[in-house]
Amino acid sequence: MILCNNLDIEKNSTYSFLLGRLESPEISDIIAVADKMLQLFGDIESTGNDNLPSEYFMLHQVSSELKERTQCVCRSLDSIDSESTLNCEEISVVDYGCGQGFASLSVLEWFLKNKGNVDNIKNVKLIDKDPKALKRALLHFSILFPSVNVIAYEQDFLEDDFSVECDSVLTLNLFSHVVSDEFKLVDRVKDLILKGHNILMHNIIIEEVSSKSYPNKLPNYYLNYVVNNIKDSTGCEILSEDQYTLRKRLSQDEQIKLFKNIVLSRTDVLKLNIPKKDNDFRRLYPGEPSKSLINVPQNILWFERPLNNTDYCSNLDASNKISLEESYVSPLFEATWKKEFDTMNPHTIKECAEMFHQAHILHALSCGLECGQEIVSLYEKAASDGITEAYNNLGILQFNDSDREGAEERGIELFKLAADGGSSLAMMNLASYYMAKGNEKDGIEYYTSASKIGNAVACYNLALIYDFGLYNQTIDKNKAEKLYRECLDCLKKEKELDNRDYSLQNNCCKNLILLLKNRDEHYLKLLDIYYYAVKPSDDLKYCREVLQIMYTNRFSIDIMTTLSLSKIDNEKDFMKYNRAQFLYYGLNLKSFNVKIESDTDSAIEIMRSLVESENSNWEERERYVYSIYASWINSNCKGLGGQDVDYWRKASQTNKDQACAYLTNTAICGSIEDEEKKEIWKRFAFSDGCKSCHECNNYSQICPKAQLTWAKEYEKDPNVSRRLLRQSAAQKYDKALFHLGFHMAIAENMPTFKESILFNFMNNFSLNTPPEEYKALFPILTQDKYFFYIQEAADLRYNKAQSIMPYIAKLRSDNYNYIFWAGIFIARHHEEELSHSLLDFFETKANKSLKNYFEPETVCEKQLLSVASELAKHTDDVGFICLFANFYLMGDCLYEAQKYYNLAKEKGCTEIDDVLNDINSRIEELEAARSNSDDYYDPDDYYDPDDYYDPYENSTWEDSLMDALDGEMDAYWNID
Repeated sequence: MILCNNLDIEKNSTYSFLLGRLESPEISDIIAVADKMLQLFGDIESTGNDNLPSEYFMLHQVSSELKERTQCVCRSLDSIDSESTLNCEEISVVDYGCGQGFASLSVLEWFLKNKGNVDNIKNVKLIDKDPKALKRALLHFSILFPSVNVIAYEQDFLEDDFSVECDSVLTLNLFSHVVSDEFKLVDRVKDLILKGHNILMHNIIIEEVSSKSYPNKLPNYYLNYVVNNIKDSTGCEILSEDQYTLRKRLSQDEQIKLFKNIVLSRTDVLKLNIPKKDNDFRRLYPGEPSKSLINVPQNILWFERPLNNTDYCSNLDASNKISLEESYVSPLFEATWKKEFDTMNPHTIKECAEMFHQAHILHALSCGLECGQEIVSLYEKAASDGITEAYNNLGILQFNDSDREGAEERGIELFKLAADGGSSLAMMNLASYYMAKGNEKDGIEYYTSASKIGNAVACYNLALIYDFGLYNQTIDKNKAEKLYRECLDCLKKEKELDNRDYSLQNNCCKNLILLLKNRDEHYLKLLDIYYYAVKPSDDLKYCREVLQIMYTNRFSIDIMTTLSLSKIDNEKDFMKYNRAQFLYYGLNLKSFNVKIESDTDSAIEIMRSLVESENSNWEERERYVYSIYASWINSNCKGLGGQDVDYWRKASQTNKDQACAYLTNTAICGSIEDEEKKEIWKRFAFSDGCKSCHECNNYSQICPKAQLTWAKEYEKDPNVSRRLLRQSAAQKYDKALFHLGFHMAIAENMPTFKESILFNFMNNFSLNTPPEEYKALFPILTQDKYFFYIQEAADLRYNKAQSIMPYIAKLRSDNYNYIFWAGIFIARHHEEELSHSLLDFFETKANKSLKNYFEPETVCEKQLLSVASELAKHTDDVGFICLFANFYLMGDCLYEAQKYYNLAKEKGCTEIDDVLNDINSRIEELEAARSNSDDYYDPDDYYDPDDYYDPYENSTWEDSLMDALDGEMDAYWNID
């Protein structure tokens, strides 16, 4: 038993003493001991929780939770093992937030009862920040499973620097009894999972969460984990994104118990890490935010209808329509007046008063008509009766009577009376007036007052002010987000919505989405905002389409029209930028029959026009186009004359947080003086950490690329050089890790060894077999001090590290890493020696009687057979195909042997006719015997990897987890 952080098993306690006296204990015996000890505490219901000893709580957990936890875990494992998935010779269990170890104890209890022993459990890792709970968990394991290797980590697994290596063929990750306490788990699980490379890993979340408890957090959490081809182990409902969109409109009471257990799996070696040419669409531009305040400068006055459906207008004419001949009708409205059903224009005097049609009332007043003054008198009476909104409408009549001296001042006074009475529209009239006059202080004050009582426009205008720092206000994104959301909530309550394309609702949705996008919020949160819009505008649709591509690599069927890829008339600059991206990388959407051929010359030409534009109205143009243009002309050898260096320098000025990326590019690729290169590397090796860099975009400390370069090429002090290398490696920089593992091994053990320039060059692009002379290095690289650096670099997809991992792992007898990296390597490049070696390994591991020789049971065997089968189907090496066919023949799998021998014959093998004839004869005899006997053994009953049901076969690891967990994009050349 391995104990970390000076932990020890609980000793010298009554509980440990009683457990130690048990003979052949089981979980039920531990629960019985806890029940007996709880009796010593007597009746404590009246005691406050603050006065209860921790011992009581721990015993109470054992008594009340352990049995239920065991049942939940067993149900999940029963479901997982329905395809004998857990028949694996090497299993690790990692229990995050383990407490007293209930979940992991339950797993071992299941193995003991269903498999007969726990011999296949390589280790159990317990993680918890409570040392007392950990000690008790260790006590439980020492009593129930003393032979199992247990590793305890006294640490909060939610901390950024925490990771656990997955070191078995199968890892069961338990996130049990922590979901409801730590919803930060959602983001943290992603990091924990992606840090380990796994052939097959199950992540089990055993917890019941209801939308009543977590109405806001549950939907995102739920969708993150169950949308993509997840095995539902408890019969719980699985919602797709579209289903969720419909379901989210239901009340909370209708969304109880969405899930209980969730199982995520990755199962196919051949689908892992297979390189595909990807489209870098992460830097598409989703659209420009709207920055103009509503009604500034003032062009409308906000009015209310306080007399509508009241008794004030009961005596007005409600039956006679106003004829076109009467002078009452304003000439401005004669055209619309003729529309019989135009409800925006009143047809009677009563309707005119109730609807407050300003133009008609003012025209009546100017003509001296009695009805005009009568309507004004009714509003004055309503105001005196306490209906203060009437003051606002009276103010509007004054304000529009601009010919009369002092009318505007009297209108402002009336607006203030209405505002003092709580009229939000009067406040908006005052705010618009003051903003138009340049008095921003009073204008913002009235916006603030109106927003507090639920005026949507006021909330939106204030949100703009704080979002973009308008009128010399301090930028406050948090306050802006809050106000945008309040605006949308206010609009939801309004009976009359403006459904025009460029309505307040559309602009608010777009601005809020862009704000959240800049914070790297999850795509589903952005999608929630999009669905606020009743009638999404073209701009909002464009924004959503681009974000969907950036975050999830998914495309809609109307991509061509939405993104204007087929038309360029009146195209905005940021749309040109996006179109150039699609032209540069090309696009092939087979499902939608959409194909755009890559045209790098046209794409670069569009980008050139954008970088040289002098009258562009795209505010963020320089921040986006300079770096892309520099990269493209450099990659296509069109940066002659140092043009790429010039634009990288400009990009570093317009993107201060990415200066490291762009200036180090000039040092790597640009034709600049050595002294300038040295200054660049020195600057970023010791200061000015970068937020996003072409090679290190996940680092927040000093640039690891610069640290490695300075340490290798410029630093004279070996101590400083060593410190920089370790700092770079500590930031998980793949090249630094490989340097510490591979190059240090050479320097310390074989200083005369010469690396292959061709091997280094080729592995910048793909995996290649190490040259023969490298084999002398492999025994040295098996040492822990080198191997673990190389393994970590391989995990980070560093090609040179991945190329040598199978060979080192085999020398270390590390089955897990050997199987994994050999499978990855062969899936990318058929390599004969490694292929035969892998098949030999499988034959050794199978170790079965001849009758059942080729019926794999364990995960390892199934994976290896799947790899070998794929190799045999696609290789031109007839020798290997015949070897594989003979392998089937040894297991009496005649049909499969026949298939692969025929395949070898098709590919030119001429020496197998006798074998094939013998197989054909045996098959004819078997079929004849089968037709005469119902009990005869069917040779088709053997395991066929092509027939094996894999519930995740339609989704790769990237599709089913990386997209779902965090919305991270992983775009591919061909998207089906």
